[in-house]
Amino acid sequence: MKTQQEILTDFIQIVSQYNRCDNECFFKLKNGQECDGDIEAVNEKYLQFYPWYYSQEWQDCEYEKQFLRYEDDEDEDIDFILIPLNDIDLTNLYYWNEQSWCFIRLEWNVAQNCFIHNETVPGSVTLPADLQEDIPENDKRLKAVGRWQSDSNRPYYPHPKYLLKHRWRESERNQIIAYLKAGHLYGCWHRRYTSCNFGCFSSERFEKLNQIEQLKLGHEMFKMGSNYILTDGEWFWPEGLYHYVEKHDICLPDEFILTMQKNSWSVPQNIDFQKYQQIGSNDSFWINWAIEHTITFPS
Repeated sequence: MKTQQEILTDFIQIVSQYNRCDNECFFKLKNGQECDGDIEAVNEKYLQFYPWYYSQEWQDCEYEKQFLRYEDDEDEDIDFILIPLNDIDLTNLYYWNEQSWCFIRLEWNVAQNCFIHNETVPGSVTLPADLQEDIPENDKRLKAVGRWQSDSNRPYYPHPKYLLKHRWRESERNQIIAYLKAGHLYGCWHRRYTSCNFGCFSSERFEKLNQIEQLKLGHEMFKMGSNYILTDGEWFWPEGLYHYVEKHDICLPDEFILTMQKNSWSVPQNIDFQKYQQIGSNDSFWINWAIEHTITFPS
């Protein structure tokens, strides 16, 4: 039977196998702490971990830390954290698979002495406490919709293939797509062109096309945008969300469509962006809605 160090060493090897750069992964500690970032190394006592997000929680944790200080920076940036192996929950190990554009959960099989790979279905990952709470009716924060699993999101975000619904709102489809394209610019998650979780713009697909077809597909990818966030003053969504509705028959919350109908299928023009920047936004509705409306993916 493998030791905890050997199991985590296997985990690192699997992560590096499915990611072209860095050892991007997500795992949890036994106390529930979420760890998303890159694993640098593992020894008999510690996992050397580099977090993607620097939170006060990490700054105040009791783990041994190494710091990297830049000459022109008075603040300390975490270079890596040493996490005791015994603190890691081996039942919650995930890696981002660049080939399938989804998170894979690794389950250690004691009998076979190896990992079993399983895709993360909405609801299969325990949500943090703040996403389990009911949203009060008077909550004025912008509600997220259309945020998918990605290498920068956690595995409890849905993959769009679990929200497929053939001929969903077919008679209103054009109006929905037009509304999604007309949202006001609210912000940006990443300054890079977005992609499609179904692999529409994968390098493998480009290689199979002739030059004219590649230009056409490249133009379609360009139209999906650069992960800009759009809003109508009540909801916010990624710029490329229309693509999933138009090309892949993805369904969206009825509550979102009711807002579109209430606005006569036209995004309101007068929006107080400063107010929404102050009150913030939440992903809780979207994530929990996706769990409730998950469609079994055909085998």
